[in-house]
Amino acid sequence: MVNVNQGRRSVTCLLVAFLLFSTVMMGFLMEEPTPLDDREEADYTVPSGTGWSGGSSGGIGPASASTPDSYEPNDTQATATWGNATTNSAGVNSTSWSGLTIHNSTDEDWFCFWINQSAQFWFNITFVHANGDLDMTLYDGSGNTITSSTGVSNSESVSDIVTTSGFYCVRVYGYSSAVNYYNATLEVETYTVQAQNDAGSGQDAGNTQAGAITLSGANNVTYSGYLNHLSDQDDYYAVYVPLNATISASLQHGTGLDFDLWLRDANGSLIDSASSTNLVENVSSSGTLYAGGSTYYLHVDVWSFTTPNTGTYTLSYFIVGGSPPMPPAPGNVSTTLANNLTYGEHVLTNLTTNTSYSYEFDIITAEFVNGSYTVFNVTSTLLNVTQSNFTISSMNLSYPERAGVFCLYGGLYEITGQTTSGYRVVNESLDCIEVKMLDFNFTSDTDGIAHSQNLTAGDTYSLNWSFIEGSNYSTIDSGYANFTATGPHQNVTLNWTSPISGDPHCIVVFLENSTGSILDNYVDCFSPIWPRVNVTSMAGDRNATLNEVRFDFSNLIVGDSYDWNVSLVEISNFSNILDSYGPVSFTANATNMTGFSWNYTTPSASGYYCVVVNLENSTHGVLDMGSLCMTIFFDDDWDGVWNENDLCPNTSPNATVDLNGCDATQRDTDGDGYVDASDDFPFDSTQWSDGDGDGYGDNPTGNNSDAFPTDATQWSDQDGDGWGDNASGTNSDAFPTDPNEWEDTDADGVGDNGDFMPNDASQWADTDGDGYGDNSSGTNGDAFPNDATQWSDQDGDGYGDNATGNDPDEFPTDGTQWEDADGDGHGDNASGFEGDQFPTDPTQWSDSDGDGYGDNASGNNADVFPEDSTQWADRDGDGYGDNRGGNNGDAFPDDSTQWSDADGDGYGDNPSGNDPDSFPNDGTQWADADGDGYGDNPNGNDADAFPSDSSQWSDQDGDGYGDNPTGTNPDDCPNTPSNARPVNSDGCHESELDTDEDGVTDDIDICPQTPSAEVADNTGCSPSQRDTDGDSIKDNLDKCPGTPVNDPADQDGCGQSQIDDDGDGVMNDADNCPSTDAGLVVDSFGCASNQLDSDGDGVTDDLDQCAATSSSAIVDEDGCADSQKDTDSDGLTDDKDLCPDSNSSETVDVNGCADSQKDSDMDSVNDADDDCPGTPGIEVADELGCSPSQKDTDDDGVNNALDKCPQTLDGAPVNSAGCANYERDTDGDGVNDDKDLCPSTLISESADLLGCGPSQKDTDGDGVKDSMDDCPGTASTAEVDDAGCSITQRDSDGDGVNDSDDAFPNDPNESSDRDGDGVGDVMDAYPDNPEASLEGELDSPMGLIIILVMVTLLVLAVGGVLLIRFGGNNGAVASGLVMDGNVLQGDDIGSDISAIQSSQPEQFVDESGNHWTRNPDGSMLWWNGTEWQQVE
Repeated sequence: MVNVNQGRRSVTCLLVAFLLFSTVMMGFLMEEPTPLDDREEADYTVPSGTGWSGGSSGGIGPASASTPDSYEPNDTQATATWGNATTNSAGVNSTSWSGLTIHNSTDEDWFCFWINQSAQFWFNITFVHANGDLDMTLYDGSGNTITSSTGVSNSESVSDIVTTSGFYCVRVYGYSSAVNYYNATLEVETYTVQAQNDAGSGQDAGNTQAGAITLSGANNVTYSGYLNHLSDQDDYYAVYVPLNATISASLQHGTGLDFDLWLRDANGSLIDSASSTNLVENVSSSGTLYAGGSTYYLHVDVWSFTTPNTGTYTLSYFIVGGSPPMPPAPGNVSTTLANNLTYGEHVLTNLTTNTSYSYEFDIITAEFVNGSYTVFNVTSTLLNVTQSNFTISSMNLSYPERAGVFCLYGGLYEITGQTTSGYRVVNESLDCIEVKMLDFNFTSDTDGIAHSQNLTAGDTYSLNWSFIEGSNYSTIDSGYANFTATGPHQNVTLNWTSPISGDPHCIVVFLENSTGSILDNYVDCFSPIWPRVNVTSMAGDRNATLNEVRFDFSNLIVGDSYDWNVSLVEISNFSNILDSYGPVSFTANATNMTGFSWNYTTPSASGYYCVVVNLENSTHGVLDMGSLCMTIFFDDDWDGVWNENDLCPNTSPNATVDLNGCDATQRDTDGDGYVDASDDFPFDSTQWSDGDGDGYGDNPTGNNSDAFPTDATQWSDQDGDGWGDNASGTNSDAFPTDPNEWEDTDADGVGDNGDFMPNDASQWADTDGDGYGDNSSGTNGDAFPNDATQWSDQDGDGYGDNATGNDPDEFPTDGTQWEDADGDGHGDNASGFEGDQFPTDPTQWSDSDGDGYGDNASGNNADVFPEDSTQWADRDGDGYGDNRGGNNGDAFPDDSTQWSDADGDGYGDNPSGNDPDSFPNDGTQWADADGDGYGDNPNGNDADAFPSDSSQWSDQDGDGYGDNPTGTNPDDCPNTPSNARPVNSDGCHESELDTDEDGVTDDIDICPQTPSAEVADNTGCSPSQRDTDGDSIKDNLDKCPGTPVNDPADQDGCGQSQIDDDGDGVMNDADNCPSTDAGLVVDSFGCASNQLDSDGDGVTDDLDQCAATSSSAIVDEDGCADSQKDTDSDGLTDDKDLCPDSNSSETVDVNGCADSQKDSDMDSVNDADDDCPGTPGIEVADELGCSPSQKDTDDDGVNNALDKCPQTLDGAPVNSAGCANYERDTDGDGVNDDKDLCPSTLISESADLLGCGPSQKDTDGDGVKDSMDDCPGTASTAEVDDAGCSITQRDSDGDGVNDSDDAFPNDPNESSDRDGDGVGDVMDAYPDNPEASLEGELDSPMGLIIILVMVTLLVLAVGGVLLIRFGGNNGAVASGLVMDGNVLQGDDIGSDISAIQSSQPEQFVDESGNHWTRNPDGSMLWWNGTEWQQVE
């Protein structure tokens, strides 16, 4: 009997279980999808501030100082924490970071930022110094250190000024491996640099003395300037202060600024300074040792500890005393040095004879060496100038005997107190002469002539020489040649051994004197004639077994024996010889030999190969080496990448490949398992798919992941509130960095969640809660947003109208007043309407002139001068204010008889007052006892040298005699120099007297009794009194002035260096041929050609037709050796002419032989008749001189020796073997090339009559060769696969349905899709409804719920029926299900289900909405929208 209650209980239990299950499933399915980042936040906190931007940015504090902070790694500039330091609308920016660490001994933290405006910035760090010292360094964009901060306090700071824009980096590190916590801040402040117009110059005054602006205006002129505490902290001005004058200067600046003033001399030394906090700074040279006479500098600077410290200032100066500077002294000098270096002259012109000027003349002898001068001697002479033009002679000059550039200098200077040095250059002149002592000429490869010059006759000299090989600088030969000079010039022939190579060879010669000192040197080089190798061609056919190299030899010695050898090497390893040949011996039968060749074995690998040919002989070994290189490469797939480097050797034709030879379908650049052709991010291994095509990858853990992978308008959600950061995208976040805000309905910049009035854009907050919005200009705006007792301010003065509120306005309708503390009816705001200038004094309220004294005469501190802001008191009642700096200031405020002191000397200008000033406009004078108009103060202007003598007042030269010629004891010489003492009773010194009236004063007149008719020189001597050149002949009788000291003179005063007895233009002392016939042209040594034998060959130069003949050569009567003659006029000298009787009408070779005289290729046919020159020695030539390798019988371009087809028809193209295509069968398939349609048939294949094998034919014309075509009868118009089969011929999945009829050609379990929804009918729950399918329902949570409910109800119903029908105690029921009387065990059911599942394809949809099928064999199918596509 069935237990109904038990069955009901079972059904009830099942129903309860179902409801619980459904509730859980619905909750799961109905839950809004959670972004991956939000799910991760449940497990850990994502650090904020992983970037660096404006505002505060905190990091997650590390557990300890040894723990890396959240900004790591940032140990280098490349990985630096980066941010933008752009200032806000207020011109500032402040960014801070906390929780930072230097976590180990090698850790460094780098911060970089870009400032794109004019600004100053400060980067600061704070830390506990006791826990570890941290330091930091500031770098510019190029990595250069700007500054460092290495203090020992709890903070460090670096800063800089940015004028336009700049990139900066800061490195924070631990001192001595310190580890510590720290916080960092970046402060940026903008500034604007004012246009510069210092002192009206239109520019900045400059921050050094070198850039100073010159001021030259009158006293008390006011100049304006500007300083900036960030970028312009110094201004310099230059002022010339006359001799014996002083300067005072005053600087004034505005309130709140602190500028200082410094006075410096021309050297930058400090004279005076003023650096107080006053608004006025004053400096002066008065009372110092600085006496003027030079340029002084006024330096204005910023006191750097006051910031901001930027603004304008005014500057003025006052110069007292001195006199205007005298103009520079005039004068010119021209210096000349004689060629013999013993004498010089200095011609002085345009000098002034004004005794107010003093001249000094300097003479210097020197040598110019390596860009500078070595001084030998210096003399300085004070000049007493009595005439404007005169000459100073430099006698007996001495210079060293050696090669060099020797100079004579003359400098004219003015002695003046107007310069710092005390001197001023008037004019200067320099004359230099280059002295050479050695020259050289090569006469052959083994000798040359050394030419010595500027010698001293009778002295002994040596030529120390070396002959050097240029390639390794080894000495081949050397020696000494000693000689005694017979005159200033001497030639010496040097001989050396033969060159040892074809490289340049050099001669190095030193000329030395008897003590071994080097007087001059000479170096010259030449390239000897040497055997050479020239590789003329190198074939490089990679398909050929052998390739030919051709080479020639030149500069051979005919008859000598040589060897050559040749090798093939790879350029990367020259020592690895791949192929070689030789040595091959030959005897040179001509100077130049051509036609040599060698065939090398073609390499099998790609590379850069070189052929090297060596020419050798038994004497020198290798004489020369020639080479030629070329690239040989193998590239089977013709993709441009050599086989050796090609990782993809079977690339399709015309594909674009990388350096490894792979195209996009063959490579996976980022190694993420997706080939580049299908990888949306081929260079990013963390991303490969971009489902919505917005450029952000779908992999949530990859780089630049897409937070919205199915929305192309959004990709980022940095605050994680589910709203995208792209303002123009779907559901954009108005507050992308605030997770609590995303919408702003009224667009007031405040999110709706926190907006006081979310629908009113003019209000958003009410801080004081008085019902009025904080925005004073908005709806019901609160003028006092932080004061609940005030909200209205109708006059806008900042004081509330509510009389009972805080700070009520006593003048609510007057915006300029609000308070009256003293109750006088005038508001306390002095700048307001009828403002009270004295808000705490009820007796005063007005101050018309603004001087701080009230206008009310009966009030406190009444103003005596109410309309004059510069005056307010008058103690002595004289009508002049007591403020000296004010208008009509009283210089004597306590003396009613005096009030003005124009010159500031302390004496009043009122002549009838107390202590009147006799000189009211001169601050340096005030008394005149003798009444002559000159002041008694000896230190003042125009001081009276004779204060008690009214007839004298001036004594310019200070000799005690007055300058007034009509006064007592007048001075006949009023300008006597101070160092010219004593003077006579007329006030004159001997330097001012000229007794013999020769124009030279007595103090320097060497000849005091010069005849009156003669003109004296600057020493006071006339020609009859002096002997300038010291040759014992007075100048008036001396026909040769300037005779050298070591040259004895004759009765006319002429030395041998000044006489030319034979009249040839060369003086006797230098004339090696003193008896030259008149009229002949001579050389520099006075010798004519009939007196010289320059080459020493025994034939005088006038008869010698061959100059410079070697001294060892044998010459003919014309002085010519064989090396200088060309008897047959063939262009080759007789000593080298192997054929001395060549016909003049024939052209000869380098050996002087015409073709009719030689047989270059030794084929028994002379060159003139030889049609084939260069016949190889191993071949036999015909009567025309041609061998087989030189003939081409069929005229096909291939010589007979190589021609495999010697009877080719005329005009037929041939290959390198001389065969036309009708004569050859390249691929050996039995069909000649001219009929072979497939010229590269494989040896393993049999060709048809057209020469084509199966791998070369495509019988059905489907693009697949017959050898690979599985469907040979395909229609020519059909599209086929790689096997040559069209869609109507193949069944890709083997399900018996051709691909053309198979909706799923790669799925053996599916072949039709009746509703065209992309899901096979087998797996489609609704095969005839494209809108609904099992897979479609799976895409919808509600669809899945309905299916689950229906399936569950069906199971419950069936279960209930069975339970009711069979009862709850049936053993069969307990162990399984009973169907039709059979019991199916639970284990069997599970295994059957598994079997069913394993044999069915699995379909699913990924997170991007792509449909996939996983077949039982593991293969994957992807639905591309029109068909299922197999995925490899």
